[in-house]
Amino acid sequence: MRVHPLSLKPNIRGIDSNFSEQQQHIPNSAMKKLRRLPHVFNYFLELPFCSDADAVVEEKEGFFRFVARIELEGAGNGQVRAQAVEIHPGVTKIVVRKGNGDGDEDEQLKVDTWRYRLPASATPELATAVFVDGELIVTVPKDDHGRGEFDNGSRGVWRDVDQLVLVQ
Repeated sequence: MRVHPLSLKPNIRGIDSNFSEQQQHIPNSAMKKLRRLPHVFNYFLELPFCSDADAVVEEKEGFFRFVARIELEGAGNGQVRAQAVEIHPGVTKIVVRKGNGDGDEDEQLKVDTWRYRLPASATPELATAVFVDGELIVTVPKDDHGRGEFDNGSRGVWRDVDQLVLVQ
């Protein structure tokens, strides 16, 4: 085992028990303030179990499929739903909830939930969720042609799978 000596660089300090006293002597200009970073991903999926749970993620040509074996109380009849919620302008999350009702449940800050970042090709508005034989299966379709991308921005032509749409 090799032991490395402490660095003699002036910017590295050991942890001191009197940290609060040292912090009082630091001027406000030297303290860094945290800034909120812009969202890198506009879409993400949030599932109702712990972040360390095992889930299978499949990416196929037209969709993403998430399968997890969990115990979900109150979903014995397979009554779960996927709902797209816009949490910030341009940022949408897919939340899986129990029941078929349209009533909003209490939105709490859940720190330890399973999350997956989705690419821009995902369409969260069309996500579906089913609970079958103890497995939660969430399917998120993909739009392989991009979300409203134009072939030529000046012409306003948008191509779909089966048809050509001209916007004037």
